[in-house]
Amino acid sequence: MKYLLCSVNGKYGLIDSSMMIKTDFIYDEIKELKNDRFIIQEKGKYGIIDINGTELIKAKYDYLGSADG
Repeated sequence: MKYLLCSVNGKYGLIDSSMMIKTDFIYDEIKELKNDRFIIQEKGKYGIIDINGTELIKAKYDYLGSADG
């Protein structure tokens, strides 16, 4: 399923192809990984969420990036 990155009042969130909101619009930045996971930036720190907004890695790191290129 494809997801759309959207912005409301300068904060980002995700919606699906049927226009259902999947995450709150609370992130400063969102980058897509694989398997419905996303790197997020919140308050200057990075973490990882899934498509439902479930926090998989708390946003406490100065940097997170994909190691597979």
